[in-house]
Amino acid sequence: MTAVRGTANVVLVRGLGADRVLDCPVEDFTGDTQVYDVVLDAVGTSSFGRCRPLLNPGGIYLSTEWAPSPGSRSSPWLVRCMPKRG
Repeated sequence: MTAVRGTANVVLVRGLGADRVLDCPVEDFTGDTQVYDVVLDAVGTSSFGRCRPLLNPGGIYLSTEWAPSPGSRSSPWLVRCMPKRG
């Protein structure tokens, strides 16, 4: 499990079981080279569009944010990435 938290909470998140912790003021998690089966935005600060490159085909994006984010077309609560046909 990889967690994204601010500097003050890195030790706390590791203690909760995170294998990796990205320090959000220092590192942009959307630039991570690792891909995931699930991305959970527990604070509603991202979007499916920003997180999609982080998802494996068939991966799931979950967000606690129901309403669209300012400046975005949508902020879906649950989205499954389907493999490209081709």
